[in-house]
Amino acid sequence: MEIFKLFGTILIKDEEALQRLNHVDEVAQNTSSKFSNMISNIGKIGLALGAAAGTALVAVGKSIVDVSSEFQKACNQLQVSTGATDKEMKGLSQTMKEIYADNYGESFEDVANAMAEVRLHLEIHLILMLMRV
Repeated sequence: MEIFKLFGTILIKDEEALQRLNHVDEVAQNTSSKFSNMISNIGKIGLALGAAAGTALVAVGKSIVDVSSEFQKACNQLQVSTGATDKEMKGLSQTMKEIYADNYGESFEDVANAMAEVRLHLEIHLILMLMRV
């Protein structure tokens, strides 16, 4: 009879242990599911941030190309309107950059127009001075 009592106790304890193990398994599955969802959300956020960063880099690159193109166009315009040589344009283009960097003019084109006008007035003034001599 003692043997049946012993087996009964083992079975009861095994049943309690099984219930506890099942509970631990359920908790682990819930935790695993939550962790998977969290990783998935982090991945989505990472993709969104990567896409936003990529878009920003493209915009910055386009902006740099636009500014460079605008500067080159303004240099060409200045050279045509003043008749400056390529050697003179090196100095004039540097001056244009400095004037623009100091926040004079709304664009490189604006600065180039002002520089051409100043040069024209100086040339006229020089001609008038030479005529008086």
